[in-house]
Amino acid sequence: MSNGEENMKNALSAMVVSLVGALTLSACQTTKEAAMLPPSEPMAPAAMPQSYKAGDTFVTLWSSGENVNVEVISADEDSYTFQNAGSKCANTRSRQLDFYAPIKGENCSYGSITREISNIKGSLWPLKVGNTTSFDVKITFNGSRTYNASCEVTTEAHLSLPYGEDDVYQVVCKDGIHNITSYYSPAKQAVVKYRFLRLNRSEPYVDYEVVSINRK
Repeated sequence: MSNGEENMKNALSAMVVSLVGALTLSACQTTKEAAMLPPSEPMAPAAMPQSYKAGDTFVTLWSSGENVNVEVISADEDSYTFQNAGSKCANTRSRQLDFYAPIKGENCSYGSITREISNIKGSLWPLKVGNTTSFDVKITFNGSRTYNASCEVTTEAHLSLPYGEDDVYQVVCKDGIHNITSYYSPAKQAVVKYRFLRLNRSEPYVDYEVVSINRK
């Protein structure tokens, strides 16, 4: 093989290695952050649903690769409570602020926690880009403390999710110690992707996507 052919071969090999590395990095990044495209068509404002009822089940895919089966064990017009299969930990979420952290956790590995919401100003519903809300949160866990939190509907997007392609609203909530990003599907009437990040950590504490929903 001539020197010219050898140089060309080495250059092509380097290009292939570089391309594979770039594709691998891109794949790793998209499993952590949602790869968002514009919605397939303009989205109408989404009304607040009374979606989950006792007995409903859904499956979530966590960033670790684990599938988790979840059951709604109780629900009323203001909130719903769910448990992961095989766990005694019960989390309660506010329907109005489904994009924020659970308002109650009981029998969990960390113990129990409550988040009492008050002084709500503004509303996210019906969901529309630009809508904001702010509220006070009194957290009771190893003592109590109060934070001011806010949420905003930041954008519309088209996501590739485990159950297929879907148009969603992105909602970002902040309380000074957490950044929480939720993706709400009007078609599914549910949050279908959820990332809960503590500001003092580089990796999300909670990071999952919905695989399927089975309503009674």
